[in-house]
Parts: sequence; C-alpha cells; structure tokens
Amino acid sequence: MAPAAREQVLEPFRQGVRGFAEDVRVSYHPWGFRLGDIHNVEVYLWQGELDSIVPASTARAMAAAIPGCHATFYPDESHDTYGRHTREILTALSSGTESEHNDPETVESPQM
Repeated sequence: MAPAAREQVLEPFRQGVRGFAEDVRVSYHPWGFRLGDIHNVEVYLWQGELDSIVPASTARAMAAAIPGCHATFYPDESHDTYGRHTREILTALSSGTESEHNDPETVESPQM
C-alpha cells in the first residue's frame, strides 16, 4: 500500500474507534430530521456512479430531498471519489461555491 493511501486508511482511527463507531451507529438509525427540512445551509454531495457501498440511487434520492443540494455524480468512479477529487471538493467547501466540473454530471436538486 502506498504511504499516502495507508495514512488515509489509518488517520480516522488515530484517536481510537469511537468516531467510526458513531458513524456506523447513525448510519443505521433515524437521524431525527427529514432531509427536506434542511434549509439555509449549502449542502454538497459527491458520488461515484459505480459505488457498490453507497449506491448512486441512494445519493440521488438524498440530493433530491435536500433543498438546493449541489450534487456531483462521477460516471466512471466508485466509492473513493474524495481521494481523486480532494482539491475540487475542498475548494468548493472552503469557498462556499461549487467548483467547475468538466466531466462529471452536476445536478442541482429542485427546491422543495
């Protein structure tokens, strides 16, 4: 495993497994709010169409349910979209504006 990839896998566990366990817990229980109730915040979603862990159909449904969600779908990518688009994603998150995309499909969800 390349050193950068190894670091990416190990870093989330540097301070223990508590954070990972919480992620798993909330993934399988109701969140206490509806996605359609999210307002007045910018929400971004990046998804690989070939993801076998989180299906693109699930991500599309989430994006459609969140008013104004900025969703980008990469047709030839799987679960590790972040690893290949780190700069693009961090730029969008830090600037509060969606970055330019040439290849992926970018979808703005309808206001609900």
